Amino acid sequence: MDASLLTVWGRSGAGKSTLAVNLACVLAKTRCVGLISSNLQYGHLQSFFGQTIREGKGLLNALENPAQTKEYFWKAGTLNTLSNVFLLSVPNDYTGLQADTVSQEAVEGLLDHARSVFDVLIVDGSEDVTNPISGVSLAYSKQILTVHRQSVSSGLWYRSMGDFIRQLHLEDKLLHLIQEAPSGIHEYAPALRIQPGFTLPYIEEAQALEDGGTPLAFDTSKRCRRYAKTAEQIVQDLWNREVIL
Repeated sequence: MDASLLTVWGRSGAGKSTLAVNLACVLAKTRCVGLISSNLQYGHLQSFFGQTIREGKGLLNALENPAQTKEYFWKAGTLNTLSNVFLLSVPNDYTGLQADTVSQEAVEGLLDHARSVFDVLIVDGSEDVTNPISGVSLAYSKQILTVHRQSVSSGLWYRSMGDFIRQLHLEDKLLHLIQEAPSGIHEYAPALRIQPGFTLPYIEEAQALEDGGTPLAFDTSKRCRRYAKTAEQIVQDLWNREVIL
């Protein structure tokens, strides 16, 4: 059976990568998880785990050889459940890739192969609708976890995605997640006519922890435990609705 494919989507800075990483950590307790970055400019996903992806591994090679995609994933770690999380991102020493060199066919081949290898596949999507990895994964996904940061710019971005969402028939796939803010815009969700599925806790120290290679799910502070609990609730909801089998 092919893996369930989930895409985490939203405006840049909304907390997409944080959610993708922590969902992978929760799922890895019982599943083998592939975690794919859509960032074609530099390798940032591995920094959440304190990892270095060397040249010869990673996203670029997988796109060139979709039928051997499994060979280019990088293990997130050996402790706890991280041995069940595998990363696909550009190498740390990569200097940039022109996105127009990535074909839709290559991305489809990569995703098809990865879905045959892992139990669950998570794509850390891009706000840029021309990003081929993000675009194909949105179309393929069983569920799109749309992260909202409560701000005017985030609301404008989501409104601008209206035609894109309709053209790809994504409406029924969207699960809206609202990021807490120190002083939230209380009318954010009603103004956009969205129904939030979950509220993601605001973690002030998240950037520092992630820069140090520690996913929030492995920090013992009260706030991080609350974030991990929310990630567990999201996963349970996906199981209950048979999005993840």
